[in-house]
Amino acid sequence: MGTQSGQQRAPAGLQPVERTPSKMLKRFTRLQVFTVHLAISLAIFSALAAMMVLYWFPGPFFATDGGWQGIRIIAAVDLVLGPSLTLIFFSPAKKTHRQLLFDLVAIALVQLTALVWGALTVYNERTVAIAFSKDRFFSISHGGISEANEKLREAGHVPADIDALSDAHPRQIYVTPPKVEELPRYLADIFNGLPEIQLRTDRYTSLAAHWPAVEAQALDIRELVERHPDLAADIDALEEPLDGLQFYALKLRFDSAVAVFDRQSRELRHIFTYDPAAAVKDKTKQ
Repeated sequence: MGTQSGQQRAPAGLQPVERTPSKMLKRFTRLQVFTVHLAISLAIFSALAAMMVLYWFPGPFFATDGGWQGIRIIAAVDLVLGPSLTLIFFSPAKKTHRQLLFDLVAIALVQLTALVWGALTVYNERTVAIAFSKDRFFSISHGGISEANEKLREAGHVPADIDALSDAHPRQIYVTPPKVEELPRYLADIFNGLPEIQLRTDRYTSLAAHWPAVEAQALDIRELVERHPDLAADIDALEEPLDGLQFYALKLRFDSAVAVFDRQSRELRHIFTYDPAAAVKDKTKQ
């Protein structure tokens, strides 16, 4: 009797089969690997899209303030770039096991790098606040407010914490206008490269505390529709009675719009975009 070893020996004349992940790649076709890669990318895309809709561009801001632009960026780097590279470079009939594994790792790294860049770009552009200044609201992005705060600190100003000023999402802010005696300093700040008034977080305060001043700038929706007929369909589709709503001018990053607030709860209900040039064209025709 021979000694027993911890490993079983293969019968004479047979060699053990090494089943490594790289060798198993030869068993898949290009289309199969592409399909698996696309399914994984779709799952990641769905998670990021849900994050954008629910948190980064909540409510009406997704459709009006950059949400769709962000979706296109994520789709390009996640659904198009990675799977397309797999479809182009994965060729089990022409490459060795090691080459196939190298290709997949390289493709994954390229896609991951592009995906991180795309997600950070969209995250930086997410809507974090609407700030009321003078006679209208302005949408404020995370990137815009971060850059503005950096300039304010360099100039010796103390930026406000917007999270401490509002519980709404995005935050609802009132920008304290400069007093008459402050105008020379304010104009000098602009000439010296400081942010415009809607990004001066050192002048941010609670919107609720200044709501009477905001209400004084509410729009007459009937006059607005007369000047901008493209708003008529949106206004007619409202289910709430008009006397229970208030309408304010809103400057988005890409469009001009009307912000619709509930008169009692002061909750932002709708955002309707319109073409500012349409009113000019209408007046020209008259």
